[in-house]
Amino acid sequence: MLNNVPVILGGVSKMEFVVYKSEADNAGRLVELVYNRHCEHYEVVVNGLTEFNSQRYEQANYEFEMECV
Repeated sequence: MLNNVPVILGGVSKMEFVVYKSEADNAGRLVELVYNRHCEHYEVVVNGLTEFNSQRYEQANYEFEMECV
């Protein structure tokens, strides 16, 4: 299931990020695989901080899985 995160810019709502996956790992960290529409790349976000980005979904998904181990 995809979750769109609204971003308000100058009173106009735009969907800038699409959350593909979200999971809490064994250490209690929130790990997310997000597509950034503005920059046109995928990001692995851990507790709100971008840890990795790539234009290739496969690579970003791999890094997401590694963060969750």
